[in-house]
Amino acid sequence: MDRPFSCTTLAERWNVSPQHIHNLIQRGDIQNSFKIGRHVRIPAWEVERIESCGSLNSIEENTTLIAKSTETLLGDLYVPPTNL
Repeated sequence: MDRPFSCTTLAERWNVSPQHIHNLIQRGDIQNSFKIGRHVRIPAWEVERIESCGSLNSIEENTTLIAKSTETLLGDLYVPPTNL
């Protein structure tokens, strides 16, 4: 059985920040995560499911659309996040 991913190792695999992985978990885009003590783990089969379905691309597209919508609404007040 494959070992579960930490947020850091998954972030490195997907070339995003660990905080972005936490955000995806909180939004429900990554399911079936679990905690061991204070550490969050994502099962390898969940990562494979997301990658095989191309779900990561749609997650990233939705994140980009939300950021653009926020920028449009806030205008000059908006400061884009650095991890997109």
